[in-house]
Amino acid sequence: MSEPRRRPIPARRPGTSVPGAGRNVQDGDGATAIARRGTPGGAGSRDPRSATVPTVGPAVRGPRSPANPAEDRRLATLHLRLGGLALALAELEDLLRRGELDAPGLADLAEARWRTGALDRAAVAALEHIAAGGSRPIARVIAAEAAAATGRPVEARSHVEALGTVDSEALEHLFAGMPRRAFWPSAPSALIGPAATMFDPERAGPAGRRAAMVRHEAAQADVDPAAVPTRAGGSQPEMAGLWGDDESGLGLRPAIAARRPEGPAEGLARARHELATGDPAEHERGLARLALVLRQDPATAADVLAVVGPHREATAQLVRGDACRLLGRHLEAEAAFAAAVQALDDSRHRPRSRPS
Repeated sequence: MSEPRRRPIPARRPGTSVPGAGRNVQDGDGATAIARRGTPGGAGSRDPRSATVPTVGPAVRGPRSPANPAEDRRLATLHLRLGGLALALAELEDLLRRGELDAPGLADLAEARWRTGALDRAAVAALEHIAAGGSRPIARVIAAEAAAATGRPVEARSHVEALGTVDSEALEHLFAGMPRRAFWPSAPSALIGPAATMFDPERAGPAGRRAAMVRHEAAQADVDPAAVPTRAGGSQPEMAGLWGDDESGLGLRPAIAARRPEGPAEGLARARHELATGDPAEHERGLARLALVLRQDPATAADVLAVVGPHREATAQLVRGDACRLLGRHLEAEAAFAAAVQALDDSRHRPRSRPS
């Protein structure tokens, strides 16, 4: 039987340690090598409990820098202006909890609450801003809207009057799509003229350019410009435009723009006079005018209710119901609407009579 084949022992390079030997070729003296490794109980040995364990994880940071309320408020305002309502609201609420919200910050908090649907809490912040001496228009808007929504038209009107008349463009910027409940009178906007690129006689096409050249040559030749051919009845040279000067409706724009709706006080006075005449046509006109006044200024609900008080027709009951609803008297509003339905049913079974 043959002996098992043995593996050859690999040759070792110079300078490597031999297993079982206490001497290393590179260490020179064997005693030095043993001392360097350390013997059990010797001076060179190390206690495992005294060994330094490397720290794993993030380094220990120093003390946190103190919060800067001004910087936090500016950041919250930036988020609010950029449309990050939830983030801005959380930041402003945190500043309020810490007691570090100033008067402008209260206005921002009111706006953030308002735009996220919390009108009641927004009104609280807006009133605190006003009480702190703030004068931000958005605070007045929110306070007036909250008062109108809860049936307090007199308070809503006081906030509207404190803000003053604002032009329509500024109102659109303040509301930015939010619904309006209070009456906000706006300054009349300037009439927008026709666009020069489309309607300017000088740029209306080849005919307009020819007319401009004729006027230029007439000016150079000392010719009366009135001698230039014009459209019959008009002051501009005949041209090929999109619409004629007599286009239906275009001439009515200045008259419509000059006609301004009457104010709520004037409307109430006229409605009171029309209801007192005793004429059926004037009576119906007075009730319709009261409905318009109520829609023009919801803060006049109490005055409208006083004027319509003695009348019981269906239209009068509708106006009464709208006024009661604006005042927060919902049960009376429902009763008025039910009475309007009953009045309509009764009117079909009896001849039309003069209003009382």
